[in-house]
Amino acid sequence: MRVLGTGWRQPWALVAALLIGVAAVDAAVVPRVVFRIPLAHDYRVYFVAATVGRRHGWNSIYDLGMLQQVWQHLTRDPFYPFLNPPPLAWIVGPFSLLPWEISSATWIVLCVAAALIASQLIAPPG
Repeated sequence: MRVLGTGWRQPWALVAALLIGVAAVDAAVVPRVVFRIPLAHDYRVYFVAATVGRRHGWNSIYDLGMLQQVWQHLTRDPFYPFLNPPPLAWIVGPFSLLPWEISSATWIVLCVAAALIASQLIAPPG
């Protein structure tokens, strides 16, 4: 029985070429995506609302003018209003005291830690 014939090598060469191509794209794209994450996820909306609430009172977290003003100091990306319940802004409030980069990195670490803890509670090892 012949398993490794010439017909076998060509499909694997194609797969290898595709994998090399994907790796090349990943090497070019992933660093840009990874380093942009702190400026491209929903936490930015929470952070802006918490900043407005902390500075101008929690009844202002839905004031579009105030939100836009803080948003423009943070990023040039299109504005997104805060459409979440107030407790989310309250939870992020203490993090809004930190600089944006530290605050977003801390939030990401806490979310990953929470996911790991939840996975261990749901399906403990062994």
